[in-house]
Amino acid sequence: MMNILVNGSLAIDRIMQFEDQFEKNILPDQLSNLNLSFTAKTLNEYFGGTAGNISYGLAKLGHKPTIIASIGSDGHEYLKNLSKLEIDISKINIVDTDKTAGAYILTDSLSNQITFFYAGAMLETSIKNLQLNSYQHTKTIAIISAGNVNDMLSLTNLYKTHQIPYIFDPGQSLPLWNKNNLLEAITGSNILISNEYEFGLIKNILSNSEIEISQLTENIIITLGKKGSRIILNAKDSNQSNIIKIGACSNIKIEDPTGAGDAFRSGLIDQLSRNQSLIDASKFGTTCASFCIESKGPQTYSLSNNLIKERLNTIEIN
Repeated sequence: MMNILVNGSLAIDRIMQFEDQFEKNILPDQLSNLNLSFTAKTLNEYFGGTAGNISYGLAKLGHKPTIIASIGSDGHEYLKNLSKLEIDISKINIVDTDKTAGAYILTDSLSNQITFFYAGAMLETSIKNLQLNSYQHTKTIAIISAGNVNDMLSLTNLYKTHQIPYIFDPGQSLPLWNKNNLLEAITGSNILISNEYEFGLIKNILSNSEIEISQLTENIIITLGKKGSRIILNAKDSNQSNIIKIGACSNIKIEDPTGAGDAFRSGLIDQLSRNQSLIDASKFGTTCASFCIESKGPQTYSLSNNLIKERLNTIEIN
């Protein structure tokens, strides 16, 4: 089976539910003078973070991914849970001087989210003693997801040096990137993946158009939430015929959207590791995301082979 390297964050998600809509409680003419308080009905704690969520999904699909990330002094239960899933934790850096990163997520009745993030141990490098020689010239795929920005940039160069194909997924880390570093990270990636809002940020940071960005990477995936995703295949030869639209699964009950994007990435990587096309891999990722959406928390869902097949058949391609 293919080696899978997952870089990103390990965090504790504290998810709260707001029964109203954010927009009803925000005065447009007072945006420069905000003083808001949202009362949450529920509070639940879950294991989270991009690296943890993606690895969880991969484990559910039969893989034993290797996590490259840092965790705090309070992360023993998290590590124990990852080990139970047979996820390789040998390259996780344990930081005794700080707490595990934490996300405080408030979701409203329309599934809009406001997130506050404490970086904690994530600010400590996880690649100081990282050795990749054993992965060179092997069947390996890597994903660099939102986490320690210095590590993310360093890994793009390490993967290029060791000829390891990588997916670049900057996500929520984008406000911390400057133009030169972001350009360097995207250039040479096998896939650039982001949601629609994040792709807008990428264009703003680089001051480039979609076509110009497509010259930097092999493929681009832009996830569109309940609208599915848009794929630019063979991006360097970009033209209108290379753009494929993947629909979403139908008849899904939304319980909690937290982690759905990471579940998508788990399914995507699973299928790419099995030599499936990017279109089929994206369809499968969409299906995995649908199971996450139906559960509370990013690492609580289960996958059913029968339901996967059933839901795959509901996804339209344009």
